[in-house]
Amino acid sequence: MSIVVGTDFSPNAREAVDVAAAIARKLNDTLKLVHVPVELELEQGEAVFVRPGQAQAHLAGEAARLRQTGIAVDATLLRGRPDEAIVEYADRERSRLIVAGALGSRSETRWRTGSVADRMAQTSSCPLLIVRTAAPFIAWARG
Repeated sequence: MSIVVGTDFSPNAREAVDVAAAIARKLNDTLKLVHVPVELELEQGEAVFVRPGQAQAHLAGEAARLRQTGIAVDATLLRGRPDEAIVEYADRERSRLIVAGALGSRSETRWRTGSVADRMAQTSSCPLLIVRTAAPFIAWARG
């Protein structure tokens, strides 16, 4: 089995990643670390990917950090809308859990339109854990 966690490399996402890693360690599962590069939708329906090369480097660095804790980590760069891509990936992998940060790196004005975590909660066929603060979950996983 596996646990999927998406990251946008924000502090909130790091909390979610740390929780997912702690749960994966406790359950002896593989952690599937994913990132979906930010897309800017244009009127013609085209998309512009922002910094994909940097995203791959950040993802590899985060995976290396997590592997040092002794868990198996698969890092994957996905394409598309983050909520849809992550849920579809979790379905394909037959994951037991998706972990997401409560808020990503969006500005406050964009939070009002619904977060990635909100949209995943509406469409995911597997359980979704939304993390605001890592400490309680990490304490649970340790004891």
